[in-house]
Parts: sequence; structure tokens; C-alpha cells
Amino acid sequence: MSLMVLLPSSSFFLSGYLTQLIAKKSHNEIQLSYAIKQGNLAALNFSVKQTKLGTTSWLSVMTALAKTQGESAYDLADWYLQQSERIKNLEESDTIKSKAIMWFEQAIRLNSSIPQRKAQYALAQLYFHKNDFLSAQTLTQAIEKNIQLNSASETVDILILQIEAAIALGQTDVVSEKLLAGKDILSKTISGRLLVDDIEKFNVLFVVPKEKKYVNSDRQKYRNASCPSSLQLFATNLKHLRQLEQLQLMFLNERLAPFICLAKPRYLPNIVITCNDSSESAIQCDESKWANVASSVESRHIGLMVEKGGANVHLGMMYLDSDDSIDVFSHEISHLLGFVDEYPLTKSHEKCLQPQLEPFAHNIVVLKNTYYGDRKKLRQQILKKTPWAQYISEETPILQQELGKNKTWRLGSPESNDEYFGLFIAESCNNSSVANQLDITAYKPVAKQTLLRYFANDFPEEYLTLLSDQPKKFLMPSFHYNLALALYQQGFIIDAKYWLEQAALWEKDPVRREIVRQGGI
Repeated sequence: MSLMVLLPSSSFFLSGYLTQLIAKKSHNEIQLSYAIKQGNLAALNFSVKQTKLGTTSWLSVMTALAKTQGESAYDLADWYLQQSERIKNLEESDTIKSKAIMWFEQAIRLNSSIPQRKAQYALAQLYFHKNDFLSAQTLTQAIEKNIQLNSASETVDILILQIEAAIALGQTDVVSEKLLAGKDILSKTISGRLLVDDIEKFNVLFVVPKEKKYVNSDRQKYRNASCPSSLQLFATNLKHLRQLEQLQLMFLNERLAPFICLAKPRYLPNIVITCNDSSESAIQCDESKWANVASSVESRHIGLMVEKGGANVHLGMMYLDSDDSIDVFSHEISHLLGFVDEYPLTKSHEKCLQPQLEPFAHNIVVLKNTYYGDRKKLRQQILKKTPWAQYISEETPILQQELGKNKTWRLGSPESNDEYFGLFIAESCNNSSVANQLDITAYKPVAKQTLLRYFANDFPEEYLTLLSDQPKKFLMPSFHYNLALALYQQGFIIDAKYWLEQAALWEKDPVRREIVRQGGI
């Protein structure tokens, strides 16, 4: 049946006529369908109530309504937000959250009073969780300035978000101001009291000295502690500080826990340190900036959690990203304690450019593959270069004769000895073309895969034995060495020498102390 039959010709293009029919519920399906296609609001509102939430039809109608109705824009954004929270895949969840952001912004533009306030707060939270702290702060200020809040709970939620955004932006003066102004309301809620507790616990209001105030490292808290090393971790926002706290609690049950003292995580304003911001590369920071907080650090090593990037240890500093697990945390701690990765290192890694001149790690030696001469004498020479030599049984071969070649030996223990200490090929130098040209290879003490190869593997008992025997033998230098190197590279020679001296004071062995003092490690 033609629609012309159902509509008077004089009102064929009149949306008002359709609206009247729908309001009286005297329309039919054809009229409703036509009205929806024409974008008639009455038809769209009627249809959305009859359509199942979340279906393709519902989304189509809601999208049309959200273009002109603030309430609908808010409801659509809220639906997308709820969907994003149900999805475990982070990339897919972020895509859906971006749609929520778009419709919350639309609700705000349409300026409907109640949905606008709700949309502003929801959008501020989304910006905050996406680390757009400035946008989150701007929105909360707009809510506070332009709209009368309805309840005490709304007020404290806005205040907490404002304070956390200010912390992430390094605005400690704003944090102090908000805490003072909101002291009473914060104290009346659990969330408010927890926030205040975290601010105190993580030293958020600690004032970073504007001028360098050096403190001689031999007076530092952990220098004479029972654990061989110590670590102070930092983060620039409360979310990361809480994550660090949880990682440290979990680490107490890890095998490496007795070997490193962990200080309470501390806040570091993001204006103090500058780091790269790429999930595709290892985390790197301008380490000369750590001089601003060095006088307040009592540990040998320091670390920082950032939002994204590859976790790594650079000399006396450890870097983590916000997605790192306890396995990654333990892996990086092992580097501070003197263990080297057993997966392929970078092509130009310095340890793979020549046979080692002396031992440099608990678990890796880099030696020539092929030897010529008396097997017994060669064995003695090789074991002198191997940190775990005392644990290699006399019955365990480390040199195997090459077929058809008299007195020509290939370094490595046979697979049949995989339950014992030996010299087993590691993958550390597999990427190095120089290592291939020089016929050198990395070797490890055990045949099995370890935490140094895959994060999820165990830290083996054999490695604990090596670490217990010489807990300070291969420790990374103190973080002061990083400061010295960074300042030297920037041309500040006098400051670099000062920090080298501070690094040297952490070394109890007089030989190593002098090596560090001269710029070696």
C-alpha cells in the first residue's frame, strides 16, 4: 500500500502530522518507519522504547536521537562506557571508550543541565584514566564553577578527582590548597580518608629542593643493611604508586626478596624527570635530572614506573611500565643484582663484541667457541674465567672434541649433563654479527630455561646459590653512577666527578671502589 494513501497530500511533508499520530498512538508501522527515516524525534523516541537495548536497531535510533538530545547522547555514551568495561582486550576496550568520550562531549555541547553535569564528570574520569590529566582537571573546574552540586558524595568525588589530577600534573601547591579547603568533607568519607592516607604515605607533599643539596652516600640508610642491595621506587601519580606498592608486597614471596631492601614507593612530580613516551621502545629518561632528588634517597638503586614503554635496567636505575607483572619486576631486580638476560640482546650489545676480559655477571660468560691444545690445560684456563667454576664437577665435560680434528675442542657441556652445573649455550649473543665473526658465544650455568630467558620461568635454585656465595660481586653500581655518566655526556665534568665519588662510596671492595671512582664498572 502506498504511503500516499495513508497521509493527506496537504501534510505529506509535515513532520507535525506524524508527531500527532505517534503521540496519540494512532500511527501504523509504515507511518512509523517513514517518520524514523525522516528523523522525526517523536518517532525516534517512541521506537527506542520498543527496541531491545544494545541491538543494532537500538544503536541506530539512539545515534539519531543523540545528535540533538543531550539526554540521549549521555545515555548512549554511558552504554558504550559500560560495554568497554566488560571487554578484556585493552585495544578493543579503548576503541569503545573513544565512542563514549565522543557522545559525552556531545551531551555537554547540547547543554542539558543534569546530563551535562553527569557527562562532564564521566568524561573527566575517562580523560583521567587515559592520562589526559589536564583535560580532566579543566572539566572538574567547570563543574565546580558553573553547576550547583546536588550531594556531598558528588562534591567529594569531584574533589578527589581534582586532587589526583593535580598530583599527576606535579601541582603540589594545588594539592595542598585542595586538601586544606576540603579537609572536612574528605574526612567524612572512606574514599576521602584513603586519599589523604596515600598522600601522606607516598610523600606527595615532599618539597623537591630547588638547588642541589648533596649528601655524602656513606650516611645513607641502606649502605650497611643486611641485604646486599636496596631500591627506592618512584612514580608520578597515585595509580602507579599503588601499583608499585602491590608489586613490592608480592615480591616479598619471591626468591630474590632477601637480596634487596625495598623502600616505600615515593611520589616524584612529573616536572622533575623527563622520559620518552613510546610503548615501542625501552623506557629512557634524562638521568641528570635525578640530581634534584638524590639527596633525599637512601638506597643504592632507584627506579621509576611510567605509563608505557619497555622495562629495563640501566646501570643503577630500573624502569617499569604500568602493565608490568611481578614476573617482570623480579626479572628487572635480577639485573640490579648482577644477572644478564639469556634471551638475545641487542645487536650492538657491548658484552657480545669480544671474548670477556673478566667475569661480569653471575650467570653469563662470553667466550670463544673453539680451542686448540691440551684439554686439561684449556679446561683450567676456561674455569678461571667462569664465576660458577667451583660448582662444575670434574666429571662434567666442558670441552668436546670436534670430529676428525686432533686436539680441537668445542666449548660446551653435553645435554646428558643437563641436571648439573656446566657451560651451556645461552642466546644472549645470538643477534650479534660480531660474535658470529669472532666465533664467540654466551654460556650459562644450567641447561634449563630460567627467569632470565622467559619472565614466567622460575629463578633457579642454582642461581640463588651463586648469588648467596657472592651477593655483591656483580651488583650494578649505585644510581649516582648514572648521574655522573649523564652529566659527563652533557659536559658538566665537575658535577660528574662529584657523583662518581658518591657512587664509589657504595663499594666496600677497595679495588672496585677505585674502578668506579675512575669511571669504570
